[in-house]
Amino acid sequence: MCCWRRVRNVYLKCNHVVPLPDEHIDCRALTCKFSSAHPSTCVPPDCARTCWQ
Repeated sequence: MCCWRRVRNVYLKCNHVVPLPDEHIDCRALTCKFSSAHPSTCVPPDCARTCWQ
């Protein structure tokens, strides 16, 4: 299943935090509607029944 990777740099000496941009991790699964491999022909209502939401 696709997910978001959230990273931040923490500087311990000054206790300063710098958040970095979120990164989309693609699972490449055909049944995940957020994946780049999800077919464009998969549409509701079948998509909602067969694919990860």
